[in-house]
Amino acid sequence: MEPNPNFGKVSLKEKLQCILFLPLIPWTLLRVLLRRLVSKSNGLSLKRDFGLSYTRAIQHVVPLSVMRSFGKNSEARLEKSTRFADVKHELYQRVLTPKFAGYWICQGAPGNPKKAEDCDLVIYYLHGGGYKTGHPATPLSSFLRLAEISAARGVSVAVFAMNYSLAPEAKWPTPVNQSIAGYQYLLNEHNISPSKISLQGDSAGGHLVISFFSALADTQLPKPTAGAFLISPWIDLRCSSNGSFVHNKNKDYLVRSHIIDAGHDFIPTSCDTELAHVVNYLRPRPNDQSWADILPSKVCVTVGLDDLFADDVEDFVKVLEKDGVKVVFEKTKGKCHVWQFFDDAMDVGRYFDTVGEVPVGLMAGAAAFANTVLSMVKT
Repeated sequence: MEPNPNFGKVSLKEKLQCILFLPLIPWTLLRVLLRRLVSKSNGLSLKRDFGLSYTRAIQHVVPLSVMRSFGKNSEARLEKSTRFADVKHELYQRVLTPKFAGYWICQGAPGNPKKAEDCDLVIYYLHGGGYKTGHPATPLSSFLRLAEISAARGVSVAVFAMNYSLAPEAKWPTPVNQSIAGYQYLLNEHNISPSKISLQGDSAGGHLVISFFSALADTQLPKPTAGAFLISPWIDLRCSSNGSFVHNKNKDYLVRSHIIDAGHDFIPTSCDTELAHVVNYLRPRPNDQSWADILPSKVCVTVGLDDLFADDVEDFVKVLEKDGVKVVFEKTKGKCHVWQFFDDAMDVGRYFDTVGEVPVGLMAGAAAFANTVLSMVKT
């Protein structure tokens, strides 16, 4: 099945709308300067403050089709990459079935391929993007770098990324059903042991990972036990609390109103009562279900303290711990939403053009994420 048949199709009118990006530059800079003059400092440098503010500003004018197309930029970069010129044929391989679609980002480190079932760890990745945007290609460079770092430390990694159907065209529970089908593919088509499979997701993908495990508990399928990694997970689709949604509004690139709209596009308000425990994972589970029974024994949650989701994420960790789940919780000062990928965005071109050893500090977000993953694998 083709999950998003119109993905990447941008009309001329929608392209012309992007001209509005240009006047937003001086307008955003002026607003940032005025805010910094009259308000208490948010602790950000002017450069970072402007970058985050501009990213928020363009979200008010960019068409959904254009926003979606941004997610596939790494495809073209990989195709032209110097670093992976000789091995790109073995990377980013598409899988298309009647029930789901996805990509093998890598099976083993680039240049040292292995069958997925022979790798030490198989990452099953569910991307973010508010259930409306995002693509498996978005963090392509980050996962390739993770595979390289892991191989250098003696751990072979395969990464399979689900390409699920997006809202508003698709609603709950379509992505959940597709993620279960993708898991069955890993088990049945590749004979991968559940003990090697780790679920990983960022933002909406983090919400989807939680939903995956919740749905899996109602099946006879074995639970993947190599861990659940939640990167800045979206816990409450209605963003109903205040806290970090208020005090981090000028420190993050997310726009609260847009996130709320995305949540309604995925699960309409009419379902709020029936799906209360899905709309907001801070709410009690039905039938007194325990998270300790739903999630694997290894759970890692990461969030930046400048993230709009910071407080919700911390509250969710407390809920898990109350249920007896042992959580490795990483809170990083001065970092925004899904900072591991966001901070590396400006490094992708240089990384793809680097031959040989990667300079220290390049793709630092991927390196930090690799450290977290490897520390969990070895416990």
